[in-house]
Amino acid sequence: MRKIVPVVLLLASAACGGSDAANSANAATVRDSVGVTIVENAGPTWTEGTALVLAAEPTVSIGEMDGPPEYQLYQVRAATRLADGGIVVFDGGSQEVRYYDSIGKYIRRSGGKGGGPGEFQGATWMVRLPGDSLVLHDIQAQRITVLAPDGTVARTVNLAAAAAAPAPEAAIGSGERRVRVGGLGMYEVLGVMSDGSFLARTRGQPALAEPGASVKRDSATYVRLAADGTLRDTIGVMVGGETQASAGGSEGRRIVMIGPPPFGKSSQVALDANGFWFGASDRYQLEHRTADGRLDRIVRRTVEPIAVTPAVVEAAKKIELERRTDGPAEMRDVFRQMAEEKWKGTMPTTMPAHGALRTDAAGRLWVSETTLPDDTIPRWTAFDAEGRMLGTVAMPANFRALEFGRDYVLGVATDENEVERVDLFRLGPPEP
Repeated sequence: MRKIVPVVLLLASAACGGSDAANSANAATVRDSVGVTIVENAGPTWTEGTALVLAAEPTVSIGEMDGPPEYQLYQVRAATRLADGGIVVFDGGSQEVRYYDSIGKYIRRSGGKGGGPGEFQGATWMVRLPGDSLVLHDIQAQRITVLAPDGTVARTVNLAAAAAAPAPEAAIGSGERRVRVGGLGMYEVLGVMSDGSFLARTRGQPALAEPGASVKRDSATYVRLAADGTLRDTIGVMVGGETQASAGGSEGRRIVMIGPPPFGKSSQVALDANGFWFGASDRYQLEHRTADGRLDRIVRRTVEPIAVTPAVVEAAKKIELERRTDGPAEMRDVFRQMAEEKWKGTMPTTMPAHGALRTDAAGRLWVSETTLPDDTIPRWTAFDAEGRMLGTVAMPANFRALEFGRDYVLGVATDENEVERVDLFRLGPPEP
């Protein structure tokens, strides 16, 4: 039985009685610093009358435990809503693009596992273009695939050749710094910009590190790629995510992997019509940059950092080790050993200041809030297009938001049986 959790808006002002005085005290402070707008937020500004509320139950729900194969979902990577209300889901388990109508009825599928045109090996995201064409990035195949509205392949872009090709020095932003890009390994494409170019970053091939070594945080070079995947412009060098090496297995079959450490800081990006938002998660500061990399806005929010206490460490460790229960026994043991090793190092004093970033068609920026490891209720905070904090919305338990619209939230929920469902929730003013 699926459990429906009522969803309410979290408002500090409501806790204080929702008074206009409390709301006024939370008004953002906006100032200019050498052409960069800086917005300082003390708290939410939504009132009970203007707040957006998530419906308690989904309008559409796709996914079944024992239903037909087209309704069985596993490792959903992306979902988007079409102009007619239909929903498209990228299922990571099958590497299929599945089309459903506005009430969740299956229509057709595209793609599948493989290396041929229209097939996928490890697609990580999918976005809808005007006219309902879809763009998918396959980071494993180093390829971008564009699907026509009927699901057929419109074109593909080979990123491997573009990333390996040498390139001349290119200016960063206003040109005060220059770097050489190309030949740096692989591109991680982050999204499609409003002019059809691709925002990407490259960190090159990671150097081998000794397991148990200290946490590293290298830089990443951000670039714009033309529609054919060739380098168009260099945007800048920004901080990347924290990484740490861990090892498992025996001497004859030892595996070393590089991945995020416990409570590691990550670099988050979300594109909008005028450029993109960037957050390094070491503090609650979000930077907006134009398409050419120029910094034009900084948004800050005053939050109390969440301390990494021994209890927090034990809770997070337990959750991760419990996830290492699937797959062949020999590999399960190896990955569990690697997970155990990760937790032997020195822990940071605080958790990341924020999580993922999203934008919506109304120009709002959504920021995933950091929560304690055993807190199953995700929370997202909305900022308007100018960077003023609106309020925070709590999602259903174990729900991962994939797309925010003007009046909806689309995401994937996992129930107590580990069954995945793609749910569409209404987002709007409170119903009378």
